[in-house]
Amino acid sequence: MADITITLTDAELNALKTIVNDPQEWILNFTKLRASKRLDEIVKNSTIRYLDEGLTIPASKEEILADVIARGWYTYIADAPQGSSD
Repeated sequence: MADITITLTDAELNALKTIVNDPQEWILNFTKLRASKRLDEIVKNSTIRYLDEGLTIPASKEEILADVIARGWYTYIADAPQGSSD
């Protein structure tokens, strides 16, 4: 598990407060939802590939993610060649 810290200026925080009650909670929820959506996309696309290649599908989303990273089917964006995306 990772802890991520961000720093906002007073102006940025106050601007955010004009659209949300609790900026910290909103940022946490936004980030978790985005990560969850991406994990679901990876699992869906990888499941199709596992089936197409006749491979055993790992038992959990976390195991699928670890496996597809190890196989090189997905890479961390920091490790990807510049200008590439999926």
